[in-house]
Amino acid sequence: MTDKKLVIEKEDNPEKNYRILNAYSETYLKIKQLKEETGLPIAKLTKLLVDFGIENLEIKEAQHG
Repeated sequence: MTDKKLVIEKEDNPEKNYRILNAYSETYLKIKQLKEETGLPIAKLTKLLVDFGIENLEIKEAQHG
């Protein structure tokens, strides 16, 4: 695993931009906590986190047996 980090800057006046996204309750609560810490809207945080995850994703074949 790499030691890359996603750095997020806090915002005082985030723009309001809402979309529907399905997430597990545990994931939603984690993102909601980040929202409280950074002041960023959930939609923007989700985009940053998903984009970072996709850019740093490695897909491996399933191990059978």
